[in-house]
Amino acid sequence: MQDTNIENLELSLNESPKVDSYTAKRGEFDKCLLLFSGGLDTSCMAKWIKEKYACEVYTFTLNVGQIADFDEIEKKAYKLGAKKHFSVDGRKELIEDFCWKAVKANAIVGRNGHPISSSLTRPLIIKKAVEIAKSERIPVIAHGASGKANDSLRFDTSALTLYPAVKIIAPVREWSMSREAELEYAKMHNIEVGATSEKPYSIDDNMWGRETEAGILNHPDKIAPEDVYSLTTLPETAPDKATFIAVEFVKGIAVKVNGKKLSAVRLVETLNKIGSKNGIGMFDFMEDRGVGIKVREIHESPAAEILIKAHTDLEELTLTKEELRLKRIVELEWVSEALNGFWFTPLMQAMNVFIDELNKRATGTITLRLYKGKATIISRESLYALDMVNLMHDDFIKEVNQKATPPFIEVSGLQRRASQWMTQKAENGKRK
Repeated sequence: MQDTNIENLELSLNESPKVDSYTAKRGEFDKCLLLFSGGLDTSCMAKWIKEKYACEVYTFTLNVGQIADFDEIEKKAYKLGAKKHFSVDGRKELIEDFCWKAVKANAIVGRNGHPISSSLTRPLIIKKAVEIAKSERIPVIAHGASGKANDSLRFDTSALTLYPAVKIIAPVREWSMSREAELEYAKMHNIEVGATSEKPYSIDDNMWGRETEAGILNHPDKIAPEDVYSLTTLPETAPDKATFIAVEFVKGIAVKVNGKKLSAVRLVETLNKIGSKNGIGMFDFMEDRGVGIKVREIHESPAAEILIKAHTDLEELTLTKEELRLKRIVELEWVSEALNGFWFTPLMQAMNVFIDELNKRATGTITLRLYKGKATIISRESLYALDMVNLMHDDFIKEVNQKATPPFIEVSGLQRRASQWMTQKAENGKRK
């Protein structure tokens, strides 16, 4: 059902067959915990679930640094009929337990290289939601993700991993609710939402990044309007003078900016402020989703771009080429697992152990120049640096034995040259 109106949507309530083992159906439960952001999707769901499922709705909001008034979100939840609202500050845990792992993994998506962001908050949201659900003996977790979104994979997979007995409901997905239908439903029930038919953007933001989709962004051939970028200054309006910053890492974790030690949260906030002012972290790209479709998104992630770019360069300085080659392969798999919601798995745990081991030498300081949308590495230093000057200064070698190079070339290139020779010989033989 596509772009259906509310009247038809109401009639479809009993028409959705259960095709999986974990979706909860009406009459099977008396209370559920709704992941509640206060936006269009979850605001509609708070009222819809209470009415259509005839159950008590508990709501849960996690503070991950999004632009929001959490007191107002709580008031809204109760206004929409919530039995009880839970609000948890997860900013410190987000950065220390999820974002730092993403930095160590140089977690960027696609060839255009934008940092992952929302996929880092989802496992934390579910982790906290499961804790609440178990404590309050709530058998069902509800969310507002659609069947076209990666969030369906992330929420469901993480919840079923951490709480195998849990059931899940996702009304937007189950009845294919369009944003137009949700806006109509919100208007009918006097539900205040920020989205409008003129700007029906779907926005997800946290300390690590802001993602915007829907509306005109559904058309890849259209230029995104400037008002889509609400976090980052456009490069052309950024300062005409460059900003220089030095980021110090200890075992892959950023600890100082310009020589000043900062907490995890404060450090990310500081780099977001500096980066956004200089137009850093803007990405307009096509996302390949786990469910098999492509969707255009706008990302704004100043701190993430700065940190991942700096960390990548630090690894290039301190790791051997063999380690870097294998780590790049692991990074691709790490990003894939994170994007698709497979965070709490043996594979992810094993990859993090491998990545942590290599990051024991990712200690040093990287200096960057930020100027009109571009972050450029301009210097780097580390006690673990493998550059020639550092090794010669440390008396590891006096100088490179250049006479050893020709024999190495002769042996290392033997099979490559032989393959070309035999191919040419075989082809010449065929011609005769």
